[in-house]
Amino acid sequence: MGKILIADDEQSILEAMTDVLLDQGHQVVGVSDGREALFQIQLQDFDVAILDVMMPKMDGYHLAQALRGLAHPPAVLIVTSRDFEGDQQALKATGVTAFLQKPFSNSELVDVVDQLLKREK
Repeated sequence: MGKILIADDEQSILEAMTDVLLDQGHQVVGVSDGREALFQIQLQDFDVAILDVMMPKMDGYHLAQALRGLAHPPAVLIVTSRDFEGDQQALKATGVTAFLQKPFSNSELVDVVDQLLKREK
C-alpha cells in the first residue's frame, strides 16, 4: 500500500478522500492548505500527493511546481471543480501526473491512486 498526502481546503472532501484511502489500506496524511502540504512532503516521503487546485496559502499549481524540485517527488494527482481542460498541458509541465474532476466517485479515486502507485514502483 502507499503513503499518500491529501491537500484540500474543503474539510468534508478531505475527510471523505482520507476515509476511502484508509479503507484501502493506505497511510494517509491530510492537510488543508498548500504550504502545510509542502512542509509535510519535505518532512517525509510520499508516493502520491493529491492536490486541490484552489487552496489557501499556496495553490495546487504552485505546489506542483515546488514538488518538481525535490529529490524524490511524489506522483501528483490534481482534483478540482474547475473546468481545467485548457490547463492540463500547463499542469503536466509542472509535473502533474493525473487529474480528477470534482465530483468524482470513490471508485474513480481508488482507481487513479492505484494506477499512480503502480507507476511509482
